[in-house]
Amino acid sequence: MELRENFVKWQGKENVPGMVDYFMQNPDKIPELIECCMDPNDSVDMRATWILNYLARKDQSLVQPYLEDLVEYMAGDVHTGVKRHVMRLFEDIDIPKELEGIL
Repeated sequence: MELRENFVKWQGKENVPGMVDYFMQNPDKIPELIECCMDPNDSVDMRATWILNYLARKDQSLVQPYLEDLVEYMAGDVHTGVKRHVMRLFEDIDIPKELEGIL
């Protein structure tokens, strides 16, 4: 799966369930999703964080290892849509103590 290319040409929310299922069945591909979440292309990072948000709702243990990286990334010059998706992610999961103050 060429993940970044899929995000560039992706249209519509009907793809979300299939993408979430893909990552649940292939957790070894989540680092590639995280890379897309931090992509400088706004359409790629917003769509990737949207998928990550839904993935976290289904199984937060899949995204827990990447929370600190996401928080650090959000501290930079990031599109507000990306920040919104990442912050929504934190609504539904257990926030590690070391990240509570930052958020």
